[in-house]
Amino acid sequence: MGEVVRLTREHQDSVYEFLATSPVENVLVMDRILEDGLPGKPYQEFVGYREDGRWLGIMYFSGDISLFAPDPRCIKPLAEFALHRSPLVPRIIARKEAVDRFWDVFGQLKLPLLFDR
Repeated sequence: MGEVVRLTREHQDSVYEFLATSPVENVLVMDRILEDGLPGKPYQEFVGYREDGRWLGIMYFSGDISLFAPDPRCIKPLAEFALHRSPLVPRIIARKEAVDRFWDVFGQLKLPLLFDR
């Protein structure tokens, strides 16, 4: 069973290595980690989803959501975390497939939602 984790300094190296597997896709989040470190500034939040000690997805909040979700198993728990954090999600920055899966979870949860797809 996996877990959603708020990222801290102790996660920084392993998260950065995970994001570096797709550096073009993750340039925004990698830049924020390099610039500000984890856990980030007060208005930022970084969370990850891991199973058996391995990262499956990373999500960065700072107004918008930047999502790196190469493994579909991380979508539902990250989407649930995002919605309980704030049902107002102005923009999700990710590959189309990840955004579509994320959106599907929003619909299944039937929470009040403000989102311009």
